[in-house]
Amino acid sequence: MSNFEAGRQTGLSADQPFEEAYSLSTYYDDYKVGYVIGCAEVASVRAAYSEGFAITAGQLAARYHIAPQHFDAHVKKEDHSIFVEEYNSTRNEMAEAFAEEEGEE
Repeated sequence: MSNFEAGRQTGLSADQPFEEAYSLSTYYDDYKVGYVIGCAEVASVRAAYSEGFAITAGQLAARYHIAPQHFDAHVKKEDHSIFVEEYNSTRNEMAEAFAEEEGEE
């Protein structure tokens, strides 16, 4: 089984995605991408919302610090703009939260 497929299987069986990027930090990039894809597939089915895949994949890719180009082969062309929008939005939210934490110290 490839690293991608192992990560996908783990993502498909996860009750909830990992909260922190650290949880995936020791895995190969292919495993991380597979994990995000698996989690996004489950989220899309649970929500019964076809665009849920791109939304979840974009959010998790940003949360886990995975470059968006790793998902080009996995996100449908018609959903790519949704993926990128969620990725950028999540990155911005993370940066704002970090800036607020730094300002509190």
